[in-house]
Amino acid sequence: MAKYPVETKDSDGIIDAVNNLLSGPSGLGQNFAGFTNPVIQFRDNTGQTDLPSFIPVNTPAYLTGNFRAPFTNNSSATKTYVAPIPLAFSEYIDSRTAKLTFAETQPAPPFAIGNAIRVEGVNNIYNGDYTPTGVVECTTDYVIARFNGNGFTYPPAGGGQVLYDAFRGGAFVSTDANAKVTVNSATDRVFISAQLNNTLSYTCTTDSEFIYTVVITRRIAFPNDDPINPDFVFGEAYNAVVKNYSCKVAAGSGTFPTLDSTADYTVAPPLETIFTAIIDTPGLGYYWYILEIEIDIVSGDVVFTQSKLGNRSMSVQVVKQ
Repeated sequence: MAKYPVETKDSDGIIDAVNNLLSGPSGLGQNFAGFTNPVIQFRDNTGQTDLPSFIPVNTPAYLTGNFRAPFTNNSSATKTYVAPIPLAFSEYIDSRTAKLTFAETQPAPPFAIGNAIRVEGVNNIYNGDYTPTGVVECTTDYVIARFNGNGFTYPPAGGGQVLYDAFRGGAFVSTDANAKVTVNSATDRVFISAQLNNTLSYTCTTDSEFIYTVVITRRIAFPNDDPINPDFVFGEAYNAVVKNYSCKVAAGSGTFPTLDSTADYTVAPPLETIFTAIIDTPGLGYYWYILEIEIDIVSGDVVFTQSKLGNRSMSVQVVKQ
């Protein structure tokens, strides 16, 4: 906030006051960004083409679970869980890329580009999570993934298995509802609103309980110190706001939320989370706000094979005090 009144000998105060004046009237947004998924229109089953026969629907998207974009895609085949697949052998292509060959040909490529796959049961060299790049190529016979290597290559090894579980270990899974803004003053405030509708597909052999969490995280940007390809990297996440839901599912497979037998509708509504007029005061910097999902298993062996997103949006506005 600028000093007022300004004394003629106070050069710092004058500069501060001029900057405050040039940045615009108090209360107006100094920087704004946001995301809204597009709306499409489906023709109803009567075949009519007049306007009333078209029902507006938000375009669905499916979580990829990737550490990097794309965080969603439009393919209904997108999975957040792939059961373990036995491996014939694993080999290094270079010091940060490995090729994993399946023991048997799969009916379809099991992993998507960017998936942070996990290898188990091979050896200490190949075991672990392949992050942050993840899968760069996948066929029905093999998958190639990139990771943070140590500059060395190693001999091939046989056996083991490869799997993918986006929500494993309570990982935060990013959505495409995000925004990047700049805060220029220590007194600036950031106003955030967001919405997320989600339908989960699951499978389990026993009744299970879990905590479903939706969070708006904030990450501050740092220069990457690369003179050839200058860009920003974003640091650890700070939770700006969180909502938790305690949930239960019965043994078997299906979608969650489940349909209430007493309801007068035929399709269960999605899990809906709405954040309204959240105020954040992060300090000076360039920030990335992103809507993320976390699932913590309380009991049982439930895994979530797909996350279908419906309505989703985020608006982030920096306001000068």
